[in-house]
Amino acid sequence: MLNSLKVSIVIRCLNELANLKNLFVLLKKQTFTNFEIIFVDSGSDDGSLQFVEKLKEDEYLDITILSIKKEEFTFGRSLNIGFKEAKGKIIISLSAHCFPTSNEWIEQYVKDFNRSDKIGIVYGRQIAHENTKFSEESVLKKLFLNKSSFQNHSFNNNGNSATLKSLWSLYNFDEDLSGLEDIDYAKFVLKNENEIYYSAEACVEHYHDESYSQIRNRYKREAFALKIIYPKKKKNLFQLFTMFLKDIIYDLKNKKFSNVNNGKNNIDIFRYRFNQFIGTYRGYKKNIYEKYEKKYFYLR
Repeated sequence: MLNSLKVSIVIRCLNELANLKNLFVLLKKQTFTNFEIIFVDSGSDDGSLQFVEKLKEDEYLDITILSIKKEEFTFGRSLNIGFKEAKGKIIISLSAHCFPTSNEWIEQYVKDFNRSDKIGIVYGRQIAHENTKFSEESVLKKLFLNKSSFQNHSFNNNGNSATLKSLWSLYNFDEDLSGLEDIDYAKFVLKNENEIYYSAEACVEHYHDESYSQIRNRYKREAFALKIIYPKKKKNLFQLFTMFLKDIIYDLKNKKFSNVNNGKNNIDIFRYRFNQFIGTYRGYKKNIYEKYEKKYFYLR
């Protein structure tokens, strides 16, 4: 009955060959089978594109392969390119480094949309992959709780999120934002009087394999984007520094309870949180009218 509905999965990719090899194994095991994959590559040179092309040819998977030039990439633009080609009623945005933890992952999304005809977004839980940095796991635990619920705020994360194509057709992802296009879209969904549902059951393992400079840049571009989406939510230096200290204390207190070993020593905790703090501060300080450096988009 559920399989009569078409689902599209849009995957953005830049040099994710090792992750794609894991991801497609999991997608082929899904109990829900009426889905297509829209693969949007932004200039991979590690064999990612060739791997997906071979999958399409050899295993008869329903895959549409699209490309965007590296210099033209933004998060919103790559998603819009994929969403435009999607044929499904429900479109799932999935990062190439996010791995479904259940064979019923797609099916769960379909079930969750059936909870209410007002639902415009369902986004799923993200837990840390075993090789993720420990402080990143702490961030994920705070953002993605273990209980599903409707929410009245605009948090959303396109690493593991779904919406209706009919709703996206009314408001595409902002192609000029340096990040957080998902939160901007969720803001529209609530304004449109639709509902957002958080599904702890539609869960993925998230593997962020980033250097500390990449972590700093990620938080910089996200803070810059948040300032545009919510101009009144700026943080001052004292507020950010207070959060920095609290996050370090939280990590030090809780690291004994984690099974993640990467980045778990005190120095690595400090380095992660320091780069998070510096990146966020610089993003808030950046002139809102400046053109954002394209190099910051060249991250996964």
